[in-house]
Amino acid sequence: MKLRLGIPKGSLQDATIQLFQRAGYILRVDSRSYFPSIDDPEIECMLIRAQEMARYVADGVLDAGLTGQDWIAEHEIGHPEQPPLARICDLIYAKQSFGKVRWVLAAPEDSPFKSAADLNGKRIATEIHFETAGSLLYYNAGVDMDAKHLSPGVVQLEHLVRRAIDRGKCRVDLLRGNEPYKYEWGAVDEPIQRILVRRRNNG
Repeated sequence: MKLRLGIPKGSLQDATIQLFQRAGYILRVDSRSYFPSIDDPEIECMLIRAQEMARYVADGVLDAGLTGQDWIAEHEIGHPEQPPLARICDLIYAKQSFGKVRWVLAAPEDSPFKSAADLNGKRIATEIHFETAGSLLYYNAGVDMDAKHLSPGVVQLEHLVRRAIDRGKCRVDLLRGNEPYKYEWGAVDEPIQRILVRRRNNG
């Protein structure tokens, strides 16, 4: 019986391949296939988006997969009826990127917090969003289960909606996923289209 292993597709894909190479495996990915080849007859790999990995493991499609703790937590919160997933080990690696990211720390003028150092030992909440001409795209990076009762995601999403209105945006996109909290905010499903383009062979 083969081990059905999920490989994260997307930004972590190349870094994951390099991780396997350092471990002595040869992992090859064909751009036209979702099933990478590996030089171990007891492993069968499948490319899956990291945010969907937990669902595929929980549903039994995969035996194990590489994904982030945030995606596991989000899946378990959205599906409390399913047993929790087992964390096997932590693999510390990340995607390689030359893009610049700007982190902004904002606080009211009368706040006692004047710099990041003032937050040492404090509990903070963060969120990531992307801005387009007419929309704000909200990415819920993860949940600290010890702070679940504080509902930081609800507070942050409320501020994001207010920010979208103040900036004249007509749309807040909660991105892909059917987590219950999205529908509580009035989200509606939108079709996602995938277009495959192939180069014509003139020969």
